[in-house]
Amino acid sequence: MSKCIGKPEITSVPELTYAETVNNNSVVINWTYDANQESAIEGYKIYRFKSSSGTKQLLSGNISADSRSFTDTKPLNDNYYFISAYNSASEVINPFPSYAMLVDSVPPAAPAPPEGFCDSLGRVTVYWHRSTDPDVIGYRLFRANLPDVEFVMACPYMIQDTTYTDTITLNTSTEYIYYRLKAVDGRDNQSQMSPPAAVARYDTIPPSPPRISNVEIARKKNIVSWHKSVSGDVKNVVLFRKTNLNSTFDTLAILQPRDTEYSDNNIEEGETYYYALKAMDNGGLWSSLSNIVAADIPAKPEKIVLTTTVTTNGVKLKWNTEQLRKKVVSTVVFRAADTNDISTYAIVHGNEYTDTNVSVGKTYKYCIRHQFDDGTESSLSDEGKNSF
Repeated sequence: MSKCIGKPEITSVPELTYAETVNNNSVVINWTYDANQESAIEGYKIYRFKSSSGTKQLLSGNISADSRSFTDTKPLNDNYYFISAYNSASEVINPFPSYAMLVDSVPPAAPAPPEGFCDSLGRVTVYWHRSTDPDVIGYRLFRANLPDVEFVMACPYMIQDTTYTDTITLNTSTEYIYYRLKAVDGRDNQSQMSPPAAVARYDTIPPSPPRISNVEIARKKNIVSWHKSVSGDVKNVVLFRKTNLNSTFDTLAILQPRDTEYSDNNIEEGETYYYALKAMDNGGLWSSLSNIVAADIPAKPEKIVLTTTVTTNGVKLKWNTEQLRKKVVSTVVFRAADTNDISTYAIVHGNEYTDTNVSVGKTYKYCIRHQFDDGTESSLSDEGKNSF
């Protein structure tokens, strides 16, 4: 009888010697390991963290035991590398990381112009779209009374959100206040300023809300249609969406006042979507929320599996309903004999049915369809074919 020999205990951890940046687009990680312990391990694993205490990402889990270097071909701007040795019984990780940084001297792209509105107390809510550059960590907001003069900082600190509430004087002859943005990345590189955005100082009459007229459920999209606001000073229409009637709306799209339709292409089967609209006028005032319209996206049809078996009593049909998402209240059995067209044959309450009305020498085809407790029904199952 052979003995089961366990794996040796790993008593030594690998030591990272350095992580070297190469051509500012890759990092070579090097380490040492006790040669006397090499036979006790199966290999090494390299982990990467965005910070020294962040969430780790496994870069490679099958580095051979005789290796002493690894190249990260897609490093981040900041990289903390950890190494472990392992065998089938255990893994030991060195808690001391090696750090490597890519040089980033390229500023982000200039943001799009912000937007905003001013209330009668001189409070201006400025908002903008988040930068598409992945390393942007915040924004600097500037303002001026005229678009062609020097802009000064509206906020003394970097803004990490995509909205800011400013306070301005209303005791002035200038009709608009102008705002510009800069994007700032993790290396404090600042973009060029955005084009200026004009915000009217205030308007006392909010626009009337649009009204949703229809939501058409089309193939892989919802088409939302609406009647425009009757107000003549509408600047933008904002379409909102949520999937829970009791939750808050998320902004789906910012649209032009002439728009009356939008295709929502980011939908999932079996989900319910709620839509609403608001209009914003040139003075920055918002309408009330429009009517809320729901769209129920049908779930993907259930896959119905039918098996048929010839027995001494006839043809036995069986199916399984346990994995279905809905409760089955009845099952319709369809049958065709020889070359006849398939048609409704029986309604069954249960998971099986035996067709005893069969004749020797004939071929029978069967399929089934489930009827669910919510009034819907499944698609037809695949055909079962038997000769008796």
